[in-house]
Amino acid sequence: QQQIGRKGSRVRHEEVARTHKCLFYGEAELAGIVELLMRTMEQREPPAGERQAMREWKRLRALQELLASEADYVRDLEIVCDVWLQPILEQQLLKAADVQAIFLNVKLILGLNQSLVSEMIETFSNAEDVEKRVSTRSQDNYVVGEVFVRFSSLLRMYGTYVQGHDASIEVLEHCRKHHGQFAAFLQSTSALDACRGLSLQSFLVKPVQRLCKYPLLLKQILQLTEENHRDFSNLRSALSRLEAVTSHVNESKRRRENQERALEIANSITGLEADQLVAPGREFVMEATFIKVSKGRPQERHFFLFDDILVYAKILNRKKDLFLFKDKLPLRIAVCMEMPESSKWKNAFQLSRLDKKMKKYIICADTPEQKALWMETIMRLHH
Repeated sequence: QQQIGRKGSRVRHEEVARTHKCLFYGEAELAGIVELLMRTMEQREPPAGERQAMREWKRLRALQELLASEADYVRDLEIVCDVWLQPILEQQLLKAADVQAIFLNVKLILGLNQSLVSEMIETFSNAEDVEKRVSTRSQDNYVVGEVFVRFSSLLRMYGTYVQGHDASIEVLEHCRKHHGQFAAFLQSTSALDACRGLSLQSFLVKPVQRLCKYPLLLKQILQLTEENHRDFSNLRSALSRLEAVTSHVNESKRRRENQERALEIANSITGLEADQLVAPGREFVMEATFIKVSKGRPQERHFFLFDDILVYAKILNRKKDLFLFKDKLPLRIAVCMEMPESSKWKNAFQLSRLDKKMKKYIICADTPEQKALWMETIMRLHH
């Protein structure tokens, strides 16, 4: 097992470039397994017209793509940890909080995927057995579904990384602009052969991309697997679980971004406390500036529509997005009505409160399309 940047020692760029080619499980072992799969594919490549044989050959090719791409991905995670994370910590180039914000839980993800790729390699690790399977033209022992069934729940740890990725890049860019030594370090490391001319930012997005790639890779293998194959049910189960994990991670990210947007809006409105706007389950929908008619007088107001409430405010500073709170309307007590066109108020609709206030709001949109969109959305949310 070869490691780069051992604890207590400073990573030298030339050492990284020289030794990085060896993964923790041994590149020779991986290369041997991939070569066996490639040779198996070459030996089995069928003549045109043999549909079943071609299907089996394509399945081997899909398995080879999954294994090789997973190995490449783990190698890239090792580059993140060995070329960037460890030296930054050892040389104290950034504050610990900034390091955590940039790299998140990438070391945990690396450990998980090292185990995942090792188990995949193990399924193809006995060269003699592979050759025997080639001679009998059986694919029953080429299995990966059961591996992903075991690992699918663990892949939920990607949620933390995906949710924090956008903020991670913002912190990275801020540190690059404000810390000259760190900026020089980034430039020198990106020039290493191991980094292939890619920046740290390019490597940090890879876990986000890889999580989305798993269902696509497994779906491809499943489509090329016969129903009587011993890995078919496991592949189908693994695919279902990975799609659920990906959906859960994306939904968690969306909810977090929505809460952050609600907090930004609350902080931009004077006279409105954050806890009056940021609430569990509340979803921000859209915003726009309209003319609100009050006692026959037009007033420019900015409206924030959430899935259960409408907030409007006076514009204090348009460039800085600063507002003064005026009122809020819970949609459960609101009635949205069409208003006839008139020369006085164009693209107007009316909102009425059904509580004790019994207020009516006449709102004028910029265009008929904008009016229709807001009316339809408010009525849909009301129901």
